[in-house]
Parts: sequence; C-alpha cells; structure tokens
Amino acid sequence: MTENSKKIADKNIPEDADDLIIDEEKLERVKEVIHLLVKTISLVKIFPSDHSSVKGFTDDLSEKMIKFLDEYWDLEVDIEEFSFIFQEKTAYHDDNPIKSLPFLFFKDGMQKLFFYKGLDKEQLQEFLEIIKKYYESPLEESDIVSLLWEKDFANIRCYAPDDFLETKIGIGKELIDFKIDKKKFQTGTIELSPEDKDELARMDLASEFFEIQPEEPKELEKAEKFSSLSERESRALKFMLDKNRKMSPEEELVLLTLEMLYLEEETERFSATFDVLAHAHQDIIKKGNSFFANQLLNHILDLNQFLSSQSAENVEIIDKFLRNIKTREFLDLIKKTLLKGDVSDFDSFLEYLKNLGPETIPYLGELFEDIKIHDFRLKAAKYLREIGKENFTVLMDITQEERPSLTKEVIAILGSIGEKRVIQFLANFVSSRNKSIKRAAIESLGKIEDVTASKILIGFLADEEEEIRILAAKNIHYFGDASILKPVVDLVRKKTFKKKNRPEKQALLDLIGNSKTEEASDFLEVLLKKSSFFARSKQIETRLCAVKSLEDMGTPEAVNALKEGTRLRAKKIKEACRLALEKLSAEGLVNNIK
Repeated sequence: MTENSKKIADKNIPEDADDLIIDEEKLERVKEVIHLLVKTISLVKIFPSDHSSVKGFTDDLSEKMIKFLDEYWDLEVDIEEFSFIFQEKTAYHDDNPIKSLPFLFFKDGMQKLFFYKGLDKEQLQEFLEIIKKYYESPLEESDIVSLLWEKDFANIRCYAPDDFLETKIGIGKELIDFKIDKKKFQTGTIELSPEDKDELARMDLASEFFEIQPEEPKELEKAEKFSSLSERESRALKFMLDKNRKMSPEEELVLLTLEMLYLEEETERFSATFDVLAHAHQDIIKKGNSFFANQLLNHILDLNQFLSSQSAENVEIIDKFLRNIKTREFLDLIKKTLLKGDVSDFDSFLEYLKNLGPETIPYLGELFEDIKIHDFRLKAAKYLREIGKENFTVLMDITQEERPSLTKEVIAILGSIGEKRVIQFLANFVSSRNKSIKRAAIESLGKIEDVTASKILIGFLADEEEEIRILAAKNIHYFGDASILKPVVDLVRKKTFKKKNRPEKQALLDLIGNSKTEEASDFLEVLLKKSSFFARSKQIETRLCAVKSLEDMGTPEAVNALKEGTRLRAKKIKEACRLALEKLSAEGLVNNIK
C-alpha cells in the first residue's frame, strides 16, 4: 500500500494516546461535532461562503472541532455506506443517498476520515469549499477522494484502498500503442495495421472505429461498460440515481423548504416558510404517501430538537403544528385516506402514528375496528402488542363493548402478556353481552397461571350460553386449591345437572378429574356406581362421563374405581370400564396396581 493512497500523516501524537479512555461523554462530543459538520455542509451547498448563516455555523464548527482536537489530539471516523462510525459506534446516520454525507464519501471509495490537532479555521473552510466544489461538479467529474488528495491538507486526511485509487486515477492501465501518418490526413482515411485493429477490438473500442452497429445497450449498462467505476461504485451510483428518479418535485420542494428552515432566523419568515411545509404535509397525507409523511414528520421532529436551544418562538410554531396534527379533525383526514384505499404502506403509516405519540393510541383502536383490511389489522395488532409490552394499561383504556374486534385483540394480547394485574380487568367481561368477547376473555384467563384467574372463570359456569360454560370449564385449573373444586362439585350435585347435555357434563367431570386428588376419584366413583341418580337415559350418560374422567385421571385410585366398575350389573358401564382399563394397561398403568 503506497504512502499517497493512505493519505495518513505521521503526526506527533504522544505514545500513550491509545490508552486514553474512550467514554460515553467523548462519543457524545464526537456526535455533536459530526452533526454540526453535516449541518454546516448543508448550508454551504446552498449559500455563498460569506452568507451570515454559513459564517455562523462555520465559526461554531471550528470552535468545537478545534477544542475537541486540542483535548483528544485526533478525530478518526470509519465510513460505512450511510453512517459515520466512531469506536465501533454509530456517530451519524442518514440513509437518503441524495443528501447523505457518509454516502458521498463512501461511493468514492473513502473508508476513513481523519482530523488532527493543529487544524485551524482556514483549513476547515477550505475543506468545506472542496465539498461544495464536489456538489457543483458534473457527476462524471466529481470525486471527493481525488479532490482531497490534490489539496493535501496538513491536518485533514482520508484513506481509500490502493486498487480503488488506481482505478479512479487510471494508474496501471495499458495504453493503446498505434501510429498515425500525418501525411495521409488529406486522404480522409487512416490506415491501421492488423495489430492496431486487434488492440482496438480487445479494448472494446472497435465499434467506434469500424462500421459495427451493436445493439444499443441500456443507459445503466452503457455507463457501467465505458466508465472506470468499480462494481461497488456502480451499485452505489445506481441506487442513488434510482432514488433521485423516484423523488417527485413535491418531495424535492419539501426537502429544500426544510433546509431553509434550518437557516432562517427571523420568526416571521420562519412562520411563513413553515406554513408551506405544513400544507405540503397535509397534501402528502391526502395522497396516502405514508412513507414520505413519516419521513417528513421525523425531519420536523429533528428540526424542533435542533432549534430547542436557539429560538423559543420558532419551536412554538413547530409545537403548534404537532398539536394540530393530533386533533380529531386531522386524524379524521387520515382515516378518510385509509378508507379510500389510498394507503398501501401500512408499516410506515403505523410508524407515523407512533411518532405522533401515545395520544394516538385510542385513535388507532378506532381504526382497527373500522378499517376491515386484513393486512392492516395484522400489522396494527403487532403494533398493539408492542405497546402492550411497554404499558398494557394503555390498551385497557381503548377497549369497548361496541368495538368487538379491537376488544378481542386487546384481550388476547393481555392474555399473552400473562400479567396478574390484567386478571381483574378480564373479569369485567364475565357479564359481556358479546359472546365472542367472552370467549376471548375465557381463553386469556386460561393462559394465566394464577388461582384468581380460575376463580373468575368459575363465574362463567353460570352463563346462559352452553358454549361459554363448556369453554370456561376447559380453561379452569386446579392449582392445588380445594376452593376451586368445591363450587364445581356443588354444581354437579344439583338437580339441574341432569338436564345438561353430555359435552357440558363431560367438561365439568373432567375438571374434577384433572385435580387427580383422592377426593375427586371417590366422587367420580360414586357417580359411576349410583344407579338411581337420574332417569335411566340421563343416568347412563352421567355414569359413562364419569368412566371417561376416571380414565383420564389414570391415578391408582382411579384405576381401582374402574376395576370396581367391571363388577357392576349394567352392561354398558361394565364394558366402558373394561375398555378404559385396557387403554390404561397399554400405557403401563394398570400393571402397577396391586
């Protein structure tokens, strides 16, 4: 690797410089300097160097940069495609290739940028002018690495690999060697030797000198074929050109307006300019361009933070705008756009609502209920789950009986979180008039491993809907608490139990059997043997349910009860008990019973 390609000067840095502690405070100072550098360059691109705003930012940048270098000796940043990296941490990021400063350096092959102690304001101004010169040059002539290399700053250096620089500068290329007889100019033709023609053909230039008409290549293919760009450069350039082609005049105007707002100091002019931006924001919302709307909102929030220490009046103008876009009137405009089907990028739309703040969560709940687009609901549900993990009480506030879809989704989210504090909230749905909401509440309570949740589920056993009663019975857990089984046993002992259908009877007896206690086994054995418990058909049905529950228990006590059942007179019961024992025997349980 050559000395020129590295562009790294051997500075008089103390030997123990590498041992200096790199702490978070230093990182924050680096971020401050780099952000100020980026903002200053944004101004330099637009205004002449003697503009008051450019002078102000340049003075501020010089002061902070020189102060940093006096204390730390050097500032070294690694360059990635859209980021400046300091000590393996991101110090600045901008993924818009049209204005991204890291991308400007990266696409020309720069991998590192250095600033050294001894840097003065004059060098820094010259550095800014070089970058301005780059932006003003035609694309095919602009190369920031070459510009910095030619300037050869004493205290600013950059690094790009040798092979990259050789490609850019043309070192190592074989030249075409051919001779021309000037006397033959008057004939109107130039005769080339066979070797000349072969050499020209080999260099892909034959089509220029001979009457060969190749198929016209596409614009990008032609650029890649005849330029000296590397593969990485070509991809970067293609990406930048594609982004530029996709940027509408409206978007360009918005970005230009933003840059003007960064520079404007007079409140009256700032207000007038910001009004243009606010109207553009509303038009973007109406068109359903949620990606650019969210991008613009982020820019406005950054602008607000930037001005927070400079102009309270201008900050209030922005704050008023932010309050207005959270009003019901503006949110209804968003809803209207959604209902028209003009929004397709739901991820960006939800990110936009998130950036507006938690005040929009109730509105999101309303949208979830009203916008019956499957993809939207899937992504909105994912966003609600993220909110629930941070603060599930917010979700409780947006549930309503009149919004069953939203309420069911929130109930499911709360059940998956499993917090004990949501149990009492879910208890409110015991008396819900909506069956689907009650089902969701039961399923969520069943997922929470807590005695209180099961006790609340017992309340659903008295519901007027059989489907709800059965679902509740299947979601109640014993947890070793006898107080959970007692109301279930009392319910089975009531005369009304005989009127229930078999699925509900089975669910209740299974609930008792799932406790696997000796008391439960004794209770089911009584039902199994009791021949005069109900009218004959209902009696047989109940006894068969008891057999199934004992089989599922599989405890020694349950097996003994089934063996007793094989000695009963009722053929259906005897056969059911025998089959149950055979199944348990296959599982190796009966053989363990003495």
